[in-house]
Amino acid sequence: MSAFTEASDSKKKLTLAALFCGLFGSILISATQSTMLPVAALEIGGEGIYSLVATLSGIVSVIAMPLYGYFAAKDPAVKPKLFSVSMLLASIVIFIRSIAANMWMIILPGMFYGLCSAAIYVIGYSYIRDIYDSKKAAYYLGFTATMQSIGQIAGPLIGGTIMDHLSWRYLNHLIWPFLLLSGILSVCGVNVKKEDVKELCKDVAFDFWGAISLALFLGCLSLALSIGTSFAPFGSMVSNLLFVISGVSFVSLIVSIAKLKEKAFLPLGVLKERNTLCLALANLFTNFHTMAAFFFLPMFAIYVLQASATASGLITSMFAVAGLFMGPIWGKMIGKSGSAKQVYLIGTGIRIAITVIFIFILNESCSIYVIYGIMLIAGLYNSQTGVTFAAAPQLMIREENRVMGNSVIQICQSVGSTIAVAFYTLIIAIFGVADGIRTAFMISLVFAVLAFVMGLFMTKGTAEEKN
Repeated sequence: MSAFTEASDSKKKLTLAALFCGLFGSILISATQSTMLPVAALEIGGEGIYSLVATLSGIVSVIAMPLYGYFAAKDPAVKPKLFSVSMLLASIVIFIRSIAANMWMIILPGMFYGLCSAAIYVIGYSYIRDIYDSKKAAYYLGFTATMQSIGQIAGPLIGGTIMDHLSWRYLNHLIWPFLLLSGILSVCGVNVKKEDVKELCKDVAFDFWGAISLALFLGCLSLALSIGTSFAPFGSMVSNLLFVISGVSFVSLIVSIAKLKEKAFLPLGVLKERNTLCLALANLFTNFHTMAAFFFLPMFAIYVLQASATASGLITSMFAVAGLFMGPIWGKMIGKSGSAKQVYLIGTGIRIAITVIFIFILNESCSIYVIYGIMLIAGLYNSQTGVTFAAAPQLMIREENRVMGNSVIQICQSVGSTIAVAFYTLIIAIFGVADGIRTAFMISLVFAVLAFVMGLFMTKGTAEEKN
């Protein structure tokens, strides 16, 4: 027993509500941002620069994840404070967005929104595991897929209606209170003092050089890939410089880890644990795969099938439907077995089958209703993925490595998505939408198979069994 688990049920429920509220607000933003930003640009200007919002926010998120992992490992009592501050900052960012007079008022404060996802995935998920045993934690984390599905379905519908009949500003005024409420609920939820959890505090040295190397590696790589088809085309001096800095920084990070070992910013012991490595690579590969369907199928529907924006948007909504009811089911299965391996392999097997079907049916004569039906089934693996990478790190990684291991796993999610979008965009630019989408799915099939292989190497042992 610890000070976390001994907290009252009412406090625990407030902490759960804080996570779900923040997650819902975050999903609303991600589900509407691709439409909201160009609409806003028509009013306040900035058509050529609004893409920097997602790029800069993503870079801050990737950098913040290991930083949050470090602070949380050094002092677990700081988790609710980090979460609360991050949600409050995020709410301020979205409020500023709602009153912005120009695009730079959205872009510059928007960088700090990257702290929101880092707080949810690194701090929020691990904190649920701190206050509940493995079975309850897995069950509740299963509901994260439900919240994500609700946001993915409601976001485009509600957001589109608000923007069509009111304004993009009203949409932001709808979202920021969710983030503010999340921060307030976290303050009122489970909070402990450092002396009450001193046995959980890790003597983690701050590897300044390793932190800078990681920040430069991920930041320059993400930026180079994100603007490689716009501001700094691939092959240009700026693009080449970003890739060189990223490469040198990666080598510097490896040297730092090899030299400092357990005192490195990313401790060697964390990276050597089999489940951490397998889950990290699995998250990278699954997100690289998912972007082919999630990001580019709507484009295929609009440009090849001549579907309306509303009809094409329903493709991603269908992708989220299964999560409304499957999230808790997947979570309960994981909690009962104490491992996510079986659930992960089932979901990834469905992922592979769906990808093969898309390779054969995507052509000019394909009915959009067929795509809807397939995406409904694909929602099974979509919900499984969300639950697995929320619950698995909390159950399958040893307690002493859990927080830092989780941060590494979540970093791979962002890196996989960023690289995939840039890569698939390049493929479609070369082959065109009709042929490019099939080529993209063929490539994504390789990553789906690699993701399945990573699942085979996961061990079923839980943190409790090892302790």
